Amino acid sequence: MLGGAVGLIAALVIGGIIALVAFDTLFEVFHQLLFPGGSYDFDPSTEKLVQLFPFAFWQESAIAVGVVAIVIAVIVALVAYRRSTRATAAEADTDAEPIDGIGAPVG
Repeated sequence: MLGGAVGLIAALVIGGIIALVAFDTLFEVFHQLLFPGGSYDFDPSTEKLVQLFPFAFWQESAIAVGVVAIVIAVIVALVAYRRSTRATAAEADTDAEPIDGIGAPVG
């Protein structure tokens, strides 16, 4: 879980930086991969989707989703780290030789 959470955080941060630097290219590639050709070319003067949900809406929504995903991933990473440190400590405690009632090692 820890590796997955850290990987998600890294992917979101890298994706956010790419979107900040080259949004138009990222938008074009994303839509070419996931949508039929030409279905994502919106004319703001005629398309209701663009009129109802302007660019600022999509930008703010993407930022909000990214921030929420990063916060959740950080929480998962912290929980996974705490569990792994507790498991490691428990394993170290069970590896010690048991001592009988007198104080001599059993074995």
